[in-house]
Amino acid sequence: MISGKLIPGILFLIAVCTIAMQKPQTYPVKRIYGYKQSIIKGVKPQNNATAISEKQFVYLLVKQDSKIDVAHVWLNGAEVDFSVQDVKTPVLLDLENPTLNKPRQLTLVPKRDGHLQQVVLAGIKHTTSRAIPNHLKTFELLIAYQHSGKTYYLGCKKLKLLPTEVNP
Repeated sequence: MISGKLIPGILFLIAVCTIAMQKPQTYPVKRIYGYKQSIIKGVKPQNNATAISEKQFVYLLVKQDSKIDVAHVWLNGAEVDFSVQDVKTPVLLDLENPTLNKPRQLTLVPKRDGHLQQVVLAGIKHTTSRAIPNHLKTFELLIAYQHSGKTYYLGCKKLKLLPTEVNP
């Protein structure tokens, strides 16, 4: 016969074993790759100032057996329009003005298992459809995506800076 004092201990052990055997949370996106590149557009003849802009390169590596839908993208706190397209790995960037002793191409995404989606940013939305959750406002890039009816957030605190491109 089991004494009444052992029953709570046995129940506690069963609960701990059950929790330990549960499958850990897995996410459909394996990794996010985020880059930004400054572009110098040459000299404006009116005031001799150079025009500098940026372009971003964003890729999501999704598990082979998963499908996601990107719902929202924010860049520096502003929601942006975007499109998503499937691309193949590796992703290489040709450098327009390579400096000495630098490779002609940079590998943005190495060859990986899974399928790769490029998120192409188009510009700031004029009407914001969703605000950034407060605890995620420190991200330079933030993406909300849906998978199996749940919404997930993924982001980059800072986008990796690529060499500057100069266009005449």
